[in-house]
Amino acid sequence: MVEFCDGWMPIGFRAPGIVAKIPVLREAAAKAGRDPESLSVSICGVKPDRAAVDQLAGAGADRIVFMVPSGTGDKVLPLLDAYAAVTR
Repeated sequence: MVEFCDGWMPIGFRAPGIVAKIPVLREAAAKAGRDPESLSVSICGVKPDRAAVDQLAGAGADRIVFMVPSGTGDKVLPLLDAYAAVTR
């Protein structure tokens, strides 16, 4: 599949499994004659946990997407503040 894809976007975050699979993706791309860094990795569904964000970034994730529920400002704004604190 790496012959045709532009990246990987797993949904449903499981840090250990995803962290282990990013190098596998990059290795498969290299074996297919592609630049491994040309494939973007976007992880969806990450919780606001600094250790998880650091682990994913260290493994080569290009984007980390947090889940934001619909709701009123009273519900959503504190959550966004927590996400912002994790990304600093």
